[in-house]
Parts: sequence; C-alpha cells; structure tokens
Amino acid sequence: MKKKLLILIIPALFLISMDIVAKDFSVQFLTSGNCSMCEIRIEEAVKKLPGIKYIHWDFNTKIATVKYDISKIKLYAIMTQIADTGHDNEWVQAPIYAYQRLVGSCCEYPRTMDYSKVKPGYLSLMDVWLDVDESRNIDESISISPTSIINGVINITSQNTVIRDVNVLLYSLDGSVALSKPFSNLSDAKLDVSSLPKGCYIALVKEKQRIIYKAKLLLL
Repeated sequence: MKKKLLILIIPALFLISMDIVAKDFSVQFLTSGNCSMCEIRIEEAVKKLPGIKYIHWDFNTKIATVKYDISKIKLYAIMTQIADTGHDNEWVQAPIYAYQRLVGSCCEYPRTMDYSKVKPGYLSLMDVWLDVDESRNIDESISISPTSIINGVINITSQNTVIRDVNVLLYSLDGSVALSKPFSNLSDAKLDVSSLPKGCYIALVKEKQRIIYKAKLLLL
C-alpha cells in the first residue's frame, strides 16, 4: 500500500496531499473567476504544462484542484500559469494586462485577494524561505551585497544587460513584504533598507512573475 502524507495549512484554503511513491502532489487553492468560460480558460492553461495529471476549477467554491508530478513542475509555476491567463490565485496575482483582457466580459471578477502578506507555506514551497540555496538561482550574473548589512544599503548588480524592469522584494520572517522596489535595470542598483528593523530577511529579484534570484540577508 502506498503511504500518503497530508498537510493542512491554516488559515489559507490550501491543501496538499502527496503520494510519496509516485511523486504526485494533489493541491487545492483559491483561484478567482466568474463563469464557465473562466473554468475552461484556467483548466486549458494548466493542461499545457508538463507533469499535470488532473486539473479542475470549481465555479461555486472558486477552488482549483490540481494533481501533478513534482519531479516535472513546481506549484509556483502552475499558479503563475493561471495568473498569466488573468486569474488571481492564493499565491500569484494576475498581471494587470492579463486581467484587463477579462474586463467587460462575463469573466470579469472583483479583485479581493490580499497580497500584502504571503500565505503560510508560500515561501517554503518556493524554496526561498529559511532554507534558501543560492546555488539554485536562475540567473548567476546577479549579485546582492553585502548579505550582512551595516550601513543600511544593499547593492544589486548584474552583468546581464538583457534583464529589464525587475522588482526587488524583501520578506521578513513572518512572511510579510517588508520592502518592494522596481528597477528598470540592474547595472548598479541600490536599495535603502535603513528604515527596516534589524533582523533576517529574504531578498527576491523578480522579472515579471518569475523569480530569477534569491538570497538571505541579515540587517545589523
């Protein structure tokens, strides 16, 4: 008999069931939508991804249920795919341009999700919580220094001139966004953190919805 691990994360309506032998995850999470057309759009978008075994979005509960192979795709990528179709979900807010495509149609829904504080489990399942592994960063050309900050300023640089319009976010250990600042490029970006309380933070560099760099910081 296959053993299963069940994890319930509260208060978010987020449920994980893992089939340890088959490496399959079953997840449920809130996804905004308004009609049967939304159901088709969400499900068709997820079906295109590798490793997807099952996807269903319930019109009445606004819950998306997905079963997928964890060796082929990460949950964050699934939620980003849904957001890119214009649908806010528990972890990823739809880009404005994607949501605008739904405005004026039967698919337009009220944007009520609060993204000022991440849901429990968000950072840990994205591999960017307390166990950050800098060796797994997508873009090795990016550098954040110092990681132990005394003078209240972080330097963010990149030799990759293709990187444009990024957002640098600092998360405190309670999962809230402590600081967020956009940069048109990372040729010589500086982030003033002098107003933040001393302690540990997680820095993320995001290009659109994609995390391209992450690091642990200590503000002294």
